[in-house]
Amino acid sequence: MQSVAFVAPILPGKTEADRSAMQSVAHGERKAAYASSRERHGITREAVWIQQTPGGDAAVVYLEADDLQAAFAGIGSSQEPFDSWFRAGGAPPAAGTPTTTSPPSTPHRDRVSITLVGAVTATS
Repeated sequence: MQSVAFVAPILPGKTEADRSAMQSVAHGERKAAYASSRERHGITREAVWIQQTPGGDAAVVYLEADDLQAAFAGIGSSQEPFDSWFRAGGAPPAAGTPTTTSPPSTPHRDRVSITLVGAVTATS
């Protein structure tokens, strides 16, 4: 299993829209499409939350997949409506950041543990 954690800045004034989008995929009208997308692309765990910083708000993201490169490539090229919405800035981390077909950094294993409620604990 590969994992990656990264931080993506949120454009000024977009934080509430991002919160709303995250709610729509976690508990709302996009929940089924989100689950289907992540299953189709092999993403087995995804945690995203918004962090306030002195430089503005940011989306903190953690992903797990057997093949992160394939997962990012799939999301980046999929014509499915949810994936197109996501790439267009529908939900963090896409909002305010360019979408690529590659992971944002080299995957790291066992560096952090993130729960879906947003707690972060360092592991050794």
